[in-house]
Amino acid sequence: MNTLEATVEELKSLPPAKLEVALNYIHGLTAASVRERRQALEKAFGSLTPAEAEEMERAIAVEHQLPLAARDAHFDFVAGLQVKKW
Repeated sequence: MNTLEATVEELKSLPPAKLEVALNYIHGLTAASVRERRQALEKAFGSLTPAEAEEMERAIAVEHQLPLAARDAHFDFVAGLQVKKW
């Protein structure tokens, strides 16, 4: 049994009042995570030049073998990068 399955089994054994407490705690963790990500993005916004941002996009696409959407030929000659025109 993995961790998730074990946790679900434990949750099933809780009385309704305790289950609601656990659910509220889980929702709090999720909300905090979303809030922290949003704050990090807002803090980092504008910290890269346009050229640096393009290089980061390219690096992420190549690393994860994802296509990159582009309107121009700027990325056409990057080895290992699949470009989708739009």
